[in-house]
Amino acid sequence: MLRPFHRRGATFAVLTLCLVWIAMGLTQCTRRIAAPQNIILITLDTTRTDALGVYGNGQAQTPVIDALAGNGHHFTQCYSQAPITLPSHSSILTGLIPPNHGVRNNGNYRLGEVPTLAQALRESGMRTGAFVGSAILLEEFGLGRGFDHYDDEIVHYTESRETGHIVTRRAESVIQRAWSWISDRDQPFFSWIHLYDPHWPYEPPSPFAEAFADNPYLGELAYVDLQLGWLVDQLRRKGLFENTLIVITADHGESFGEHGEQSHGFFCYGATTHVPLILSQPIMGEAGQSFDHLVRSIDIAPTLLRLKGLKPKTALDGLPLWDKSPRESYSEAMIPYENFYCAPVQAYRDQQLSYYKGNAEELYDIAADPHEQNNLIENDPERAARLRDGLAPLLRDTGESDSERQMDPSTVELLRSLGYVHDGGSHIPGTKAPHELPPPKEALPVYRVFQRLNHQGKTYPFKAIEAYTRLETEFPDNVVVQKELGRLLTFAGDRDGALRRLRKAAETRHEDPRLHTLLGLGHAHFGEREEALDEFRLALELDPNHLIARYNAAVLFLEAGRIEPARENFAKVLEAAPEDVYSLNNMAVIALEHDKDPAKAFAWLSRAKEARGNHPLIRKNHQKLAALLGEDKATEARVEESP
Repeated sequence: MLRPFHRRGATFAVLTLCLVWIAMGLTQCTRRIAAPQNIILITLDTTRTDALGVYGNGQAQTPVIDALAGNGHHFTQCYSQAPITLPSHSSILTGLIPPNHGVRNNGNYRLGEVPTLAQALRESGMRTGAFVGSAILLEEFGLGRGFDHYDDEIVHYTESRETGHIVTRRAESVIQRAWSWISDRDQPFFSWIHLYDPHWPYEPPSPFAEAFADNPYLGELAYVDLQLGWLVDQLRRKGLFENTLIVITADHGESFGEHGEQSHGFFCYGATTHVPLILSQPIMGEAGQSFDHLVRSIDIAPTLLRLKGLKPKTALDGLPLWDKSPRESYSEAMIPYENFYCAPVQAYRDQQLSYYKGNAEELYDIAADPHEQNNLIENDPERAARLRDGLAPLLRDTGESDSERQMDPSTVELLRSLGYVHDGGSHIPGTKAPHELPPPKEALPVYRVFQRLNHQGKTYPFKAIEAYTRLETEFPDNVVVQKELGRLLTFAGDRDGALRRLRKAAETRHEDPRLHTLLGLGHAHFGEREEALDEFRLALELDPNHLIARYNAAVLFLEAGRIEPARENFAKVLEAAPEDVYSLNNMAVIALEHDKDPAKAFAWLSRAKEARGNHPLIRKNHQKLAALLGEDKATEARVEESP
């Protein structure tokens, strides 16, 4: 018998000496390269500009990064277009701001059919390869278009649901896999390498953990720098360094308490959008020059295209880095809106001023007030109006995107493992105009607790319950508090306490299908099938495309022996999410145990294995059925019975 998937909730001195030799070796090339043969784009996750030595941090141990900047250029005023990973990388790889490429949040968006940097470079004759360090950049989110090879073999499933899954990998692993691909190229190449290590929780490996015990964040960056040193050394040994332009930037920064924010994602102040930008070769002046004019993440793609003598197929929002004409930078934070029922935050800045539009307005003179502490919105209406008018056209599409997608159960689970708030969707139909919603600062305490407890809740659920209970006293009507506490109490077995919180959340935001789905999951957990189905039906009335509700309704039908509605709903999930391994596995269960068709069941499992073959249950079920069928019949089933 195959096991079905069931309900899925929305769940040192020595070091310095070693590096100095490499760093010294980097200072030999001072020529300008107008058209580099090869390009390596390195995106560091969660890296503040002021965390690197080249930007003035005397405690940082980043000699390789610093030497690359000394060999080429670094830009002191570069801003990203979003303080979270997927939207920011979408901007880096397209040269477009989020409203124009459509990716506004992590997980529930997929980059649409917009031209990418990789596509253009591949069409010019370059080999293209991507190597990422986090499941938030899996190829399924759309960034793989244009890459000959997209290495996202990151997800390693644990046998226990409670312990979560491995959804990230260290810089050493990413860089070694990248080098294996690079070293085998016999023609010009473009390689994008994403390193996730600086992201919270800050847990650098030994000996960096010991050397940076008082600042593990800098320890993570020192470790990354060492790995980059290894890559540079390999490039030099193979004779590739001189003809390879290395671009180093970050998807976003990190807040250490600025404006009350810890980590990133909720606001788009400079702490989380001011990012490093370093080029290993001089492209617009003498080696070692720094440039202080405003540039943006969206300027990277047009710069690389122009360096290769290429023109973009469509208009880009970015400009080449050497274009010093006045420009403005747009950034946005959609997590408050999509996940916390608050106004989004959108920023518009120029060389001197930063303007923020949320529920209220803020204006800062960043030249005189770089930490953005003195709000000038009441004192400087003329300059505020200029930036307000520049931002206004970009506000019209807030909360709307053709790139939004409904998440399947397996994606929700992966995002939960990474610490993101996700319950299978984002935009909430029926809410008032986005900027009329409550100010995001009201939900900031809840966001801080969620970030801290999401990982802890799996290991110490009683601590998370205690923390959310204290938070409930302070914020008794907060929907996120109610749903997270209800979720935790469900798995703690407190039926009355769990359902009371989940019901309150669903009644407070009755138009949100995610909350009815969570309430349905609560009922299902306690064996109340019909009550659960009622909530799933209500969620689907609100949003017929809500895959989490549809999947869980299908599971309940399957458990009740109601095969046809189960089959119908699993099929509808797979129409929208063809690689959802949970639905594929359960279709195999139906085919084997109810249709008595092992060949058809094996075909369903083969699809699941192709999607995520390292999932232990998929692997076991596939092996069981292959043994049952025998090699010849299994091969025949895979070819002829593909559903």
